[in-house]
Amino acid sequence: MNFVLIPLKRLMDFYTLEELQSILYAFKCEKDLDLENFLHNKAIDFEKQNICKTFVLLDTTNLQIIAYFSIALKVLECDSLDISNTQRAKFKIKQNKYTPVFLIGQLAKSSLYKDKINAKEILEQAELIIIKARKLVGGNLILIEVKDIEKLVKIYENHAFKQVKKSELIQMIKKF
Repeated sequence: MNFVLIPLKRLMDFYTLEELQSILYAFKCEKDLDLENFLHNKAIDFEKQNICKTFVLLDTTNLQIIAYFSIALKVLECDSLDISNTQRAKFKIKQNKYTPVFLIGQLAKSSLYKDKINAKEILEQAELIIIKARKLVGGNLILIEVKDIEKLVKIYENHAFKQVKKSELIQMIKKF
């Protein structure tokens, strides 16, 4: 599949608000309406406020959104993590009460493309962006907060994320 990764900001600069909303509203995520709602109703405002940066993977044949993800900065409270001292040392958070992390706050693929792209491919695109940011500002951890659904947790575990806290959402981190 041919796709291009484009920052939402670039689309905001190129299209009128009405044109952009038309593109965003064509995205459907039947498995998780919260993810669909974020792209439809919050992504533009969050982009304007610099709360997070959203990136879309566009099908180059028809300019449909295949998938998207959002990246933000967050401070992780280390004292509340459910991990051993060995894991704390591995993640270099043993002495820290708080540590900065890159948060992949949203990650979704279109229901129309569910068999055309997988989570691993989307995560790889997100990590490429984070690697670029890391070179500029430092950092060594990626955080993802996922619903307590075994299939979702497995996807991230298979991509080297480790569960560190379980509450309403499961927090998983990855060192890079």
